[in-house]
Amino acid sequence: MKCPDARRHLYALLDNELDVERNLEVLGHLDRCPECARIASGTRAFEQMIREKDPPLPTPAGLADRIFTAVHAEALRLSCAAAPPAAAAPRLAPPPPSTAPPPAPAQRAHDSHGDPQHRPAAPVRPFPRRAVALVTAAAAGVAFLLTQLFAVRNPAEALVAGSVSQSEAVVSHSVPLEFSSSDLGTIRDHLAPKVSYEVCTHHDLQGAGFSPSGGGLCRFPNPPSPLAVLIQYAGLGTEVTHLVVPDTGILLDPSRLLPRCAGLYEYKWQGHEVLICRCGPSLCLFVFRSDQDVRGRLLSCLVR
Repeated sequence: MKCPDARRHLYALLDNELDVERNLEVLGHLDRCPECARIASGTRAFEQMIREKDPPLPTPAGLADRIFTAVHAEALRLSCAAAPPAAAAPRLAPPPPSTAPPPAPAQRAHDSHGDPQHRPAAPVRPFPRRAVALVTAAAAGVAFLLTQLFAVRNPAEALVAGSVSQSEAVVSHSVPLEFSSSDLGTIRDHLAPKVSYEVCTHHDLQGAGFSPSGGGLCRFPNPPSPLAVLIQYAGLGTEVTHLVVPDTGILLDPSRLLPRCAGLYEYKWQGHEVLICRCGPSLCLFVFRSDQDVRGRLLSCLVR
């Protein structure tokens, strides 16, 4: 199995949705490929953080009961509609007049109630299995869409959460940098051939007192996006992560636009601050622990 195939099945592997054979193939590839193993580790850490810090909203009370009640009612309606009409009983000629003596009163009472063993059987209606299967599948689809609707996240917030997760993973060394260097040009030259878009050359944090330490590639699982470029800086007793991602048309919140800073947005997430600006066909994100001094230095560097 090659790297593109393994990465395509990565999310299914983490969600335990692969069969045994494909699961073993992907795991075997991760054992042999450090790059894919690093991506898998970062994705697993990000999904775990999302589950712990931002669990999905619970399904509304009584939703499952209402769905199954509707399914049962629809199945019953389709069963009645699909049943063939009962065939009319053949008309028999009247029996000849009987010459037997009239039955006794007890016998007449028994005949008036009828013998259960000699009653005509009711027509058997075929069970509409196909109709019930279609209704059940439709109900399951509606339930899934409702669950996804209640768990959906704003794309801009998902981008911010993903950038903070990637920064934390690099700062904590749970995901090592792919390339270590203190020369910004060398880092850019190393990463540029690995992506299909232009790596940012407009932002250099060295003027704000930060020194580059290395870089690498990462991927945001939500929203789905191509590989993102990551450049790590250190200085002033903290670290700043510079992420470059292709601009996929994500709408940023105008209310988070910094005063007197055209085109620069600021988000706060889990004790971090994320400054976002559009840079040509890409978005540049700068992630750092909330600190007024660091924030001021970054603004002085980004706003020209």
